[in-house]
Amino acid sequence: MRLFNSRDQITFNTDPAPVLRPSDGARGGFEMRGNFLPGQSGPFGELESLLIDPRPEYTPVPHNPTSSVLTQFRQMHGARRGSDLVHAAIAWRGNLGVATLNGVYTVDEATHAARVLSRMIDAAVVPA
Repeated sequence: MRLFNSRDQITFNTDPAPVLRPSDGARGGFEMRGNFLPGQSGPFGELESLLIDPRPEYTPVPHNPTSSVLTQFRQMHGARRGSDLVHAAIAWRGNLGVATLNGVYTVDEATHAARVLSRMIDAAVVPA
């Protein structure tokens, strides 16, 4: 069975200065106090927005490709917990065969995702 990552690697970006001030292109860490325009200071300075924009060169190179099945599952159901998460995992595992036949996922992706989803279900279900 081929292995896949379950989330996009941009999540693990290690950029030491991921915060960007659009007006002058200055970068800094999350502690960046640069939301004041240059030359401004104090509580009445002109505020400017900051963007969280990590640079792609700090994204680690994955050892395995990212699973589109698990990435989509995480985007749609990642915030669910308990029985809601189990029911979503059961539904996705049940639909993998049809999605593979329709060319949405490869057989390798579906096989790996079925194992991961089964482990999630088994870990969440406590025998009575």
